[in-house]
Amino acid sequence: MTSLWLKIIAVTSMIVDHIGAVFFPYYMVHIFGVTLYPLRTIGRLAFPIYCFLLIEGICHTSNWKKYAIRLGVLALISELPFDLALFGRITLQHQNVFFTLLFGLLAVQFDLICKKKGNYIGGLIAFLAACFVTEMGKTDYGAIGIVLIMMCYYWRKQLVLLALGILGIGFYVGMSQPFGVFAIVPIYFYNGKQGYRNKAIQLLWYWIYPIHLTVIAIMAL
Repeated sequence: MTSLWLKIIAVTSMIVDHIGAVFFPYYMVHIFGVTLYPLRTIGRLAFPIYCFLLIEGICHTSNWKKYAIRLGVLALISELPFDLALFGRITLQHQNVFFTLLFGLLAVQFDLICKKKGNYIGGLIAFLAACFVTEMGKTDYGAIGIVLIMMCYYWRKQLVLLALGILGIGFYVGMSQPFGVFAIVPIYFYNGKQGYRNKAIQLLWYWIYPIHLTVIAIMAL
């Protein structure tokens, strides 16, 4: 399975999740005494895959600064559609997930730079700083998101540990979050290749986030 297929799974899961959150927030099923929100449960696959692909991007990019700028620009552009789609108004109480991914990237990159210089404390400081900023900034997933990004960073080749980490985070957060562990299945079949790739697909991978949120916001009016 190529990274293109991982992206397709992540994006599809994310869109299903947001449709569920906005249009079917009370749609639920009861299985063996457990209440599940099917659309939101499907959506739990998205973030672990996004985190994994973020680390893959860091490992293969030739210019991490440009990568960070792309994430930052996308986070800023996506904030208004994010607010309007999921909250129906502009709010500072919750910021979109690309801010979390951006600070996760910076934490990982700073850790890599520090380790090259033999400084192992610097990476820890960067990690704690990213956790603090995302919590104070109220970004999607917050410090838990940074923890998951770091898990993908350290355990991307040790999928049993990564699965246990995702599961642990899921039970800590609660609700349908433990189902995020099933993201390990497509990650397991990932072959390290990009798959079919052109400029349009690369742009769509980034811009599908604000585009689909804009569509949802308009439909929810």
